[in-house]
Amino acid sequence: MKKQDIYNAMIKNTVPYKGTIYLACCIGVEYDYDLVSHFIKYYKELGIDEFLIVLNTNIPHSERLIEVQNILRKYGIEEKYIWRGEHSYIRQTQTLMELIKKSTEENCWILSIDMDEFQEYFCDLRRFISYMEENDYEYAAGTYVDRVSVSGDILAIDNDTDLFEAFPVKTTLTRDIMYSHRDFVQKIAIHRSYIKLSYAQHSCMEEEKIYKCCPNIIDIHHFKWRGDLIKNTIDRIEMYKNNHLSYKHLENCLNYYNE
Repeated sequence: MKKQDIYNAMIKNTVPYKGTIYLACCIGVEYDYDLVSHFIKYYKELGIDEFLIVLNTNIPHSERLIEVQNILRKYGIEEKYIWRGEHSYIRQTQTLMELIKKSTEENCWILSIDMDEFQEYFCDLRRFISYMEENDYEYAAGTYVDRVSVSGDILAIDNDTDLFEAFPVKTTLTRDIMYSHRDFVQKIAIHRSYIKLSYAQHSCMEEEKIYKCCPNIIDIHHFKWRGDLIKNTIDRIEMYKNNHLSYKHLENCLNYYNE
């Protein structure tokens, strides 16, 4: 049976979810400013009602911060918090978990996402949530599908770029280059708001609690391989020099391109 047929059978008799669907995300404005408009449009079309956005920069008087704020305003969105200082995934996750707790009700649904991640559900999101509720699932995970250009070149993008056309090739670069363990290319995509997530949203923080997971059927299209990737990677290697795990992953990425 084809994947689409499986989805169609799953949601055939479901009534669309009527509650608010939230999205929680931290935008590193110096690195991901080029994706902001694409990201907001994509997830509005997917069905997101409320955006819980944190903006991060370590540059005083950042012009990119103002640029990103202006883009968000065009879509009627205002950031919830501006985090000034060097980025860390631990603080990012803590900040987003606190924001979710403060801004939502306990049993609502959250998409926890990085800026370069575009989730694909193969069916209407509201029907998918209803399916999860009917089966008492508390979260669903997705797997990275790295998107690269046909030539393999790292292409710059602008607001008129069709991301899926510019980067049509599906690969496993993140797994093959940066990580050796499959768990790092799986991420929790959608979850009940009471679930606390761990480092970079890869798993549940409360290991002593067992949450019911929907089978892994979500693709997370990963648009990392674009724009100023090399410069940004060099900057982040310096930033994460005291964090062995992040440093090693970024070093692997840079070495791949140098070779």
